[in-house]
Amino acid sequence: QPLFREDAALVIALDLSRSMTATDLTPDRLTRARYKIRDLLATRDRGQTALVVFAGRAFEVTPLTDDVNTIVSQLEIMTPDLMPGQGADVVGALRSAGALLKQAGHRGGDIVLVTDGYPEAQRDALLTLAGAQPWRVSVLGVGSPDGAPVPTENGGFIKDGMMENMLVIDHG
Repeated sequence: QPLFREDAALVIALDLSRSMTATDLTPDRLTRARYKIRDLLATRDRGQTALVVFAGRAFEVTPLTDDVNTIVSQLEIMTPDLMPGQGADVVGALRSAGALLKQAGHRGGDIVLVTDGYPEAQRDALLTLAGAQPWRVSVLGVGSPDGAPVPTENGGFIKDGMMENMLVIDHG
């Protein structure tokens, strides 16, 4: 058991839903999110960091580690195609991030949710969960107020109604 452990833990939860491939930001939302995460990691000089990704479900990519280069090396290969199902399980992402912090014995810490929106049906559960945890939850909204068509894996675009009930984060 270490006598002293820095409690400045950070878990980044990155949205890998198909909407993150929209091109309202150049070159697309996901690439810009990766840039922001790399910038954030470059400023970390203490504490442990972890990465969780989510779409239809949340998955731990890296556990809490002092080596942010491990996370940086994983960012480029994180794409929506890796996810077994689409969606935006933001509540699951927060639960996974909180579980990582709790398992490591942290009594405090930060969760940064990097997403372009969340299902309206998750709003109440999201607010309740975020307020009930001892961790600080911050949201980094990715996208523009005007939005953009969301490409599909076959080269088309998602039609209206397929993304209904999504609350888009105000990026203004």
